[in-house]
Amino acid sequence: MPFDAPGTATSARTRGITIVAVIIALGSGLPSPSAGAQARPLPTTLWGVTLDNTAHIGAGALAREKASLQALPTMPIARLVMDVGTKPAAYAAAVSALHRVSYLMAELGDSSEMKRQTIAAYKRFESALVNADKDTVDLWEIGNEVNGEWVGPASKEMAKITDAYNSVKAIGGKTELTLYYNPNCYTERSHEMFTWAQSHIPPSMKTGLDDVLISYYPDECHNYWPTPSGWKSVFDRLHAIFPNAHLGFGESGISSDQGSAASKAALLSQYYRLDVTGDNYAGGYFWWYFAEDAEPYQSNAIWDALSAAITDHAATAREPRPRSPSSLTAAASPMGGQIATAGP
Repeated sequence: MPFDAPGTATSARTRGITIVAVIIALGSGLPSPSAGAQARPLPTTLWGVTLDNTAHIGAGALAREKASLQALPTMPIARLVMDVGTKPAAYAAAVSALHRVSYLMAELGDSSEMKRQTIAAYKRFESALVNADKDTVDLWEIGNEVNGEWVGPASKEMAKITDAYNSVKAIGGKTELTLYYNPNCYTERSHEMFTWAQSHIPPSMKTGLDDVLISYYPDECHNYWPTPSGWKSVFDRLHAIFPNAHLGFGESGISSDQGSAASKAALLSQYYRLDVTGDNYAGGYFWWYFAEDAEPYQSNAIWDALSAAITDHAATAREPRPRSPSSLTAAASPMGGQIATAGP
């Protein structure tokens, strides 16, 4: 979620969170994966939107949400925001309905919630959701904006990430980790994205993650927008750290959701039309305020901008996403790819 620039008061957005990360579990140390887990291969290019309103969603709102996704030129991936403390039943209607018209990524708790959550409470939360939705979620977000300065101690955050990573691997799912891109807009150097990732993520996770995406809000970072070569450098550096992961954006938008429809559509187009070659780049983007900005979709400038961006890339949007042998091999370990966890 977006926060104000360092040194100013922070203002959290209210949102529901569903993140899904899935990785193939290998090795005899793990239970056999569910037969339904990862039945659908993800496409090479991910056209993502974030839905922050799916907990206990009403029938009318769900119908509008389904229609807006189904009308897009190719099958998108909907990121469901799942708030810490909620139960699987809160999302049952949305998961069932939206699974039919989109891939699903579940965000297992937002960064704004992490500091006040104990490791034990978070483990109960994520484990319940992973086991309940193991046959319908295509990608599990096991950590959101994990290097954010508001998240809390790195050791506590990594314990939660590790618990979620292990839960997803145990059911044969795919894992995704979201980093917070903060170029020259952090207070403490230790929270700079590349520094934090290198220092705190263990080697087995660096090679075992399926997807590593970045959250970036220009209005939180002096309205900075890298050049095409600048973005290429960002993903080159991420690829060096996470050699087997598919890379892209895990969250985008205007942090306050302020501005005209035209200005929002223009920024959305900047993200979704970004051309990054190599580095296992998969897109994603996951505009945060899709439910608020792009529904209903008829005569909607923001939805139209997304649809047009997808149309321009339609030739690759539905291709199966290949998994390299090196990625599978690196994920294996005597524990089936699981990582030792810290105590509560």
